[in-house]
Amino acid sequence: MKKGWLLVGVLAVLTLWKLLPFQGSDVAQLMPIRALTVDRKGGQIFLDGGVCSGKGGTLEEALADMKNGAAGTVFLATTEEVIVSAEAVSLLPELCLWDALRPATRVAAALGDLPDPEQAADYLEAHDPGVSLGQLHGALLRGESVRLPQLLQEEGGLHLVWKNHR
Repeated sequence: MKKGWLLVGVLAVLTLWKLLPFQGSDVAQLMPIRALTVDRKGGQIFLDGGVCSGKGGTLEEALADMKNGAAGTVFLATTEEVIVSAEAVSLLPELCLWDALRPATRVAAALGDLPDPEQAADYLEAHDPGVSLGQLHGALLRGESVRLPQLLQEEGGLHLVWKNHR
């Protein structure tokens, strides 16, 4: 019993001296990204989370650029939606395996121009696209066709349209 209390005491002292590898985050500095748009142009990948954006040759480089340019700590753990442009649809297999996003993150493809991420998050919160990165990954592994929702931006707002993706 004494060893347990001794261990707790040592951990408390080390934590106070900031010698343990625990990292805290100031909640006020967190920038949660509700929806992320992904585009590809001229060999560059563009990520836009509404409150910050980044570009790079890979998803990791674009995310690093996004984090470097952000006014706070970019927080993707709560990202609910990923919207890919027609040029970035080829990144879907990579997005399915990207550890920056949860498998439960829902996915849609933009039909035409990419929407504003915040507007897309509001719309897709009320109109579930029904396909997650995890479901898409499983279907791709099985070689199955997936009915990928397409997000269409018109004068009247956003609308979901369904098309098959392989």
